[in-house]
Amino acid sequence: MPEHDVLADDIRAYWDERATSYSRGVLAELGDGRHHVWREVLARITSSCRADAQATGRQARALDVGCGPGLFSILLAELGCVVVGVDGSERMLAKARANVREVVSAADVSFEQADFAQLPFADGSFDIVVSRNVTWLMRRPEETYTEWLRVLRPGGKLVAFDANWYRYLVDDNVNAQRRADQATGEIEEWDEDSRATDDEERR
Repeated sequence: MPEHDVLADDIRAYWDERATSYSRGVLAELGDGRHHVWREVLARITSSCRADAQATGRQARALDVGCGPGLFSILLAELGCVVVGVDGSERMLAKARANVREVVSAADVSFEQADFAQLPFADGSFDIVVSRNVTWLMRRPEETYTEWLRVLRPGGKLVAFDANWYRYLVDDNVNAQRRADQATGEIEEWDEDSRATDDEERR
């Protein structure tokens, strides 16, 4: 089996395993002040695209790439978008479907299992493409972003939120600060059940 397929299988298996704990963390975000903050950020960033769509008598179409348990899918639905979430992990998608039912009433949201580097959509299908914490999983980032731009309408917005989450695995000073932050319980707001285990982090 080619190396890419093995790695893709490992990534899917990891996120299938993390689906429940990751979903708990996302539900915590939706249940406190972060919900409002994320929604306001997305509202500002996507306002022109949503207005352009409304001017032509339709709802803006948004693609949530690597949607996980559905945080951005829910927020974009709340903003009036028709949303499609894609993820490689079927268990993440199951959590996303359940979370949408729990949080958003009558939302126009659907989910598909897909490789985010080879999207099953026609050119120019979406007004907005968003992602959170996906870049680090890309084998070929430039090709993947090119694929996302392919499905974006002219004048649409591509918004990627990301961070170097696992830097502490290779930087002792950063790891010492992380441990101090976790010990206080005040800075990192996800509870213990929402975090990866040490073994999952090493993988």
